[in-house]
Amino acid sequence: MLVINNQNHSFITLVKEAIYNKFIIFELFKKELKTSYAQSLLGPAYFVLFPLIQTFFFNFLLTNFGKFETSGLPSFLFYLSGITLWNFISVSSTKCSQIYNVNRKILGKLYINNLNLFVSSLLISFVHFFVNLIVFILILIVYKIYFKLEIVFSFRFFLLIPLIFFIMLLSLSVGFIISSLSLKYKDVIYGLNFIFQILMLISPVLFSAQSVSQDHYYILFCNPFASLIECFRWIFFKDYQIIYSLIFFNLIEILLLFIVGARMFSIVQKKISDLI
Repeated sequence: MLVINNQNHSFITLVKEAIYNKFIIFELFKKELKTSYAQSLLGPAYFVLFPLIQTFFFNFLLTNFGKFETSGLPSFLFYLSGITLWNFISVSSTKCSQIYNVNRKILGKLYINNLNLFVSSLLISFVHFFVNLIVFILILIVYKIYFKLEIVFSFRFFLLIPLIFFIMLLSLSVGFIISSLSLKYKDVIYGLNFIFQILMLISPVLFSAQSVSQDHYYILFCNPFASLIECFRWIFFKDYQIIYSLIFFNLIEILLLFIVGARMFSIVQKKISDLI
């Protein structure tokens, strides 16, 4: 039984409520999945082709006009690995950040635990990422067979599970913070795409963390997205080197962002109908 009152529910209480009413998340997930492909020319193929087209573009541009270090890896694979994960991070974070704006009409008319909306949005992003991950692995296998590239298919592969967990945790945290701010400051949403374009350029998507000079390490250490991309490459590429101190600092940042985001979400949940 769902009881609606004006008490200030804690984040834990809201999580328990979302788990109890998980069928709502499933229904929201199905609805958004159908909407994603409705009236689409390419349908699901778009989510396969988009990262490949991005990779071809950056590979052509950077191999001919740039001097970015790819840690000894084929440039196409290097850029594809970064873009595959970055698309998951940016899309899931952006979707979560726009939850209140996109669902403004619904939230103004009926009560719903907003956590259901955030989780269903994350699941949609995960499905798209899973499709891209399969394509990435198939391309890795082609490189392994025909180009004798040293690819790791070992215990590291299972580390994808905690990696995906932390990506979703970070996306949820960013979504909580930005969506909460957007209820009072509407222009926050307008600059969202620009912000993530900048973040892409300062994250190790098109370069490796090892290629960054020590004078500029602070950019990576202040960027919680950095170690996630580096770990993704380390999982698949045998000789890829990662900076363990970067992972440690980034994980602390992710946890701190989640604490702040969860607190903001809990406060907003109580008075969401007044703010919408």
